[in-house]
Amino acid sequence: MIGVNSDNFNVLQGKYTSNNVNCQCDKSQSGIAELNFSEENDDHSYSTQLFCKKIKILLYFITAGLLMAILLFTIRTMITVQNIDMLVRLHYKIHKVTPNPLMESMSESSPEYVSITEAIPTTAIVRREALQIVPREQWNAAFPKDVIKLIGPVDIIIICHTATQNCNTSTACEKLIKSMQRYHMEEQRWWDIGYNFIVGGDGKVYEGRGWTGVGSHTFGYNRKSLGIAITGDFKTKIPYKAQIKACKELIKMGVMLGYIDKNYKLFGASQLVSTLSPGKALLEEMETWPEFSEKA
Repeated sequence: MIGVNSDNFNVLQGKYTSNNVNCQCDKSQSGIAELNFSEENDDHSYSTQLFCKKIKILLYFITAGLLMAILLFTIRTMITVQNIDMLVRLHYKIHKVTPNPLMESMSESSPEYVSITEAIPTTAIVRREALQIVPREQWNAAFPKDVIKLIGPVDIIIICHTATQNCNTSTACEKLIKSMQRYHMEEQRWWDIGYNFIVGGDGKVYEGRGWTGVGSHTFGYNRKSLGIAITGDFKTKIPYKAQIKACKELIKMGVMLGYIDKNYKLFGASQLVSTLSPGKALLEEMETWPEFSEKA
């Protein structure tokens, strides 16, 4: 006997119907009645579907977060690699290393030597009126062996000449400056080309050690000055007008950017050390510049 309480029971069809369960009574081949149950509202199945939806949503947010992190990392890497400072503010990533004075005979000894661990960041060609600054990679500069950081702003500007033939095209100037760097590094055993900047006969300024690197141009003054070389030999003749103009504009830019003290003093190298540089003719020309100083 089966107790059915108040639920509907269809004896003729062998079916039992309740609020939540259908029960069908069939006869098997053995003649014994079998009961088949099926739930109309399967709570377990519904919970499983809901859980799967939540997992899908969670995975979506995790994927979106990872993609965003990769994008941000890529952008940051690109900025780090380029590291272009449109105001010519060169930034060197440096670490202390053991001093090696033999590698830089023209620099003053210092307990704090620094080594570049990455390629020197370059600057785009920067214009101030007619001024053009050509970055190192454009003239194919070799990577320096080491760098001493120049603490600025400096209050001394020293003008030199290269004591070579002058150049009047960009191709000729780049070739000349590259040859000069090779001589300084291989023959003089300096860490890099000796000058902070070189003014070519084409009227462009070529980046040497830049605003923040100690040069090797005037012994005893390298750590407190900027050395600017003008291509050519000026014992008997002065530089091209474009060279003089570019040199003056470069100094003005240095003052504007804070690398050169506004009350700086201007010297020819021969005023400070025993040398013919920058040549008698150029030194006489410099005496007409308002910032020229007769005494150190």
